[in-house]
Amino acid sequence: MKYTKLALLASMGLLAGCEEYYAKKDAAPDGSDPYISISAPAQNSVFSVAQSIRLESLLSDKDKVKEIEVQVVKLDGSTENNQPLLSFKQFPKTNPVVIDTAFAAAALPAGDYLLIMNGIDGRTNVGTKEVNFSVKPD
Repeated sequence: MKYTKLALLASMGLLAGCEEYYAKKDAAPDGSDPYISISAPAQNSVFSVAQSIRLESLLSDKDKVKEIEVQVVKLDGSTENNQPLLSFKQFPKTNPVVIDTAFAAAALPAGDYLLIMNGIDGRTNVGTKEVNFSVKPD
């Protein structure tokens, strides 16, 4: 009887270990990055400070998009160490994800910018899409 209880405890430990293995394995990258399409702003668009900058995008992934990060970085010849002037994160509940929003160009000083959109799926794959645009004074 004593050995039966010991065997039962050992087999429960093995099963619990298998569960942790498979849970970690399912979260591993699968080689398929989230799909990202940005229809607005168009590449190399020019906006005046009086305009709104529309952001229209579609993201999808077979494992569902878990997190979206959008950043707008001012380009000054070196993109290293540039802090985003605008940024937001979203944790969507649907797949595909449609982003349709706008922000005022006046929120940005005149200059050249890079919009960076990252999508992360449930398996930690990261998809990235970038669009350059400019804001000109009136």
